Amino acid sequence: STCLATLPDVARWKGLKSIGMVESQRTFNGRTSLERRYYIST
Repeated sequence: STCLATLPDVARWKGLKSIGMVESQRTFNGRTSLERRYYIST
């Protein structure tokens, strides 16, 4: 997302341009796991 106006204290993140999230799901041996990874970009 490049809509950063909703972030609290956005002024503290000098140069921040975007935030991203990747969600992945994996099934192994009949068990499913979900993982979320967050990224920031300047």
